[in-house]
Amino acid sequence: MKTIVLSKNYIIAGSLLFYASLMLCAAVCQEQTPAASGINQPDSSDYLCVQRSPHSRLWQKTTLATNQSGEVITNLNSYAELSTGLCFLQNGQYVDSVEQINIVGTGAEAVQGPCKVQWAADASTAGGAVQLTSPGGQQYSTRVYGLALIDVATGSNVLIAAITNSTGLLMGNNQIVYPSAFAGLQADIQDTYLLSGFEQNVILREQLPSAADYGLNPATTWLEVLTQFFSPPAPLITTVETNGLSDDVQLDFGDMGIGRGAAFLTPDPGSPARVNVSKRWEQTDDGSVFLIEEVPYIALTNLLQSLPAHASASKPSANVRRTASLRSLLHDGKALPKSSGAIKVAQAVHERPGVTVDYSILTGSLTNYVFQGDTT
Repeated sequence: MKTIVLSKNYIIAGSLLFYASLMLCAAVCQEQTPAASGINQPDSSDYLCVQRSPHSRLWQKTTLATNQSGEVITNLNSYAELSTGLCFLQNGQYVDSVEQINIVGTGAEAVQGPCKVQWAADASTAGGAVQLTSPGGQQYSTRVYGLALIDVATGSNVLIAAITNSTGLLMGNNQIVYPSAFAGLQADIQDTYLLSGFEQNVILREQLPSAADYGLNPATTWLEVLTQFFSPPAPLITTVETNGLSDDVQLDFGDMGIGRGAAFLTPDPGSPARVNVSKRWEQTDDGSVFLIEEVPYIALTNLLQSLPAHASASKPSANVRRTASLRSLLHDGKALPKSSGAIKVAQAVHERPGVTVDYSILTGSLTNYVFQGDTT
């Protein structure tokens, strides 16, 4: 069975582009100096890390050589390793970051990096299933609210899948998956902890319901992923207009940023079939804040063709909203039962097929490595 994933990424301050995590090994530099007379110099066969910063490590080793005159020469070999979020401050010193999630109580946490993340056991947790702290101490509490369809030509929209109870699973070292996290559509939520930040994907496991069944025109309909942010910091927004549609292409929170996401078939993200995800940062009258990610319905259905057909137990209701306002999609509804489960380690880690809609929040604006003009 194949699946479609909707993915998001959070960016930390090393690179404002969610995909801009960088690893660079500079060419080895050698400095030769005569050894001091009567002093034994160390001869190290392995490189040792002698300096750390938020996004770099300096590696060095020394070797001894004797020239034709019998003079002992010390060779100092060094290279710089660069990567977004490579190290983080712990007790006043920089230590190596680790992409590691640990189960704590009923939830989980990842704290061995510049970005700290905590997960609640249930995806529908009120007030946010994910708590994220940026390198500068800014707080982000979020949860996915649901999936909607909107016909941009008429302004009609409808919530097709609301978040429901789903207990998380720890997959591998750095991934939390909330399986079957929506009522009305087979889809998972997949969170990945990265050195460069945090990524959240919605993975579709079946085809979308028919837009026409809701009275929407497939040619002008978009799928929306609604993610609620609780009292977040205000971002600097870069907006572009494309074919009359507004796209907040960059959300800059200072030491964090959200760039452009994509929708793609998984487990083969290298496939050329990728669709750009547009997004909007919106606030309702009551102060609720939402990140709305949008993908053209037709483009998604083309990616979803290999997945099982949508299996609905009932016909779509007739309550399609004749307005494009976000508030019209939100409703109190029936309270979800309280989840009593706890995050567990998955017994088997295997990647099911799907389509991912992706966003990342990454550490991007703090990268400050300076290349010297006279050093390779």
